[in-house]
Amino acid sequence: MTAWADAATDKVRELGFNSCGGWADIDNLTKVEQPLTQTKILSVLSRYASSKGLNTSSGTGTDFLYGVFPTFDPEFETFAEERIKSETAGYENSPYIYGWMSDNELPYGWEMLDNALALDSTDRRFVYSYATAWNWLINMTGKTNPDQSDITPELSQLFRGFVWDRYYNVVTKAVKKYDPNHMLLGTRFLHGVVKAPWVLRFAALYLDCMTINWYGRWEIPPAELNDVVRNADIPLMITEFYTKAIDS
Repeated sequence: MTAWADAATDKVRELGFNSCGGWADIDNLTKVEQPLTQTKILSVLSRYASSKGLNTSSGTGTDFLYGVFPTFDPEFETFAEERIKSETAGYENSPYIYGWMSDNELPYGWEMLDNALALDSTDRRFVYSYATAWNWLINMTGKTNPDQSDITPELSQLFRGFVWDRYYNVVTKAVKKYDPNHMLLGTRFLHGVVKAPWVLRFAALYLDCMTINWYGRWEIPPAELNDVVRNADIPLMITEFYTKAIDS
C-alpha cells in the first residue's frame, strides 16, 4: 500500500498537482514519503445540526430544518470547540497541512430572518434562534413590537451576515486556539453567494482565504468575480468547477 501511495503521489505531482482536495484521506496521505499538501473539511455546523436532529437530509448534512442555522445555541460553541480540537489534533504542526475548511457548501439562508421569526417559540430546539431573530429585528427597526412587514430586503441581507458572523466567530476562535499555524479556508460556498454581499463581507473578516465552488457556467462571469473581490477583499480559491456537454 505504501509503495503504491508513493508512486501514485509522484505521478500526480508530475501531472502538475501540488495538493489534494478537501475529501482527501489525510490520515493516510500524510504517511506518504513525500506527501502532497492536504486540507480537511471539519464539518462543524453540519455535525452539530445532525446531533440535534436539525438536518433535513442525511447526505452532506448542509440543509437545516426550517432553513435556520442553529448557530446561536450555547451548545454550538462547546460542540464546535470539541469537534475542531478532535479533528485538528496531531496536525497542528504539520508542514503538509495548508488549511482547514470548517464546513461544506452551507446554504446562504435566503429567507433566514423570516424563517427564524416563524419558528415555534415553545420548541426547545429553536428557542435561541427565535429569540435572537426577534431581538435583532427590534434593535434594527427601533420598534418595540415589529412584525414581518418590517422586514426589508436590506434587513434580510444584513441578518444573513449577522448569522454568518456568529458562525465564523465561533469557528475561528476554536481553530486559532487548537491550530494557530494553518489557514482557515471557509465553507466552500456555492457560487450563488455572489448575491449575498453581507455573507461575503462578514466571512472575509475571519478567513485567510475564501473558497467557492462555481457550478452551472461554462466560465466564471468577470462581473460576478469582481463582486466577490469587492465584497471580500481576501484571497479567493475556486475549489470546484465543471463543464459539461450542452445536451446533458
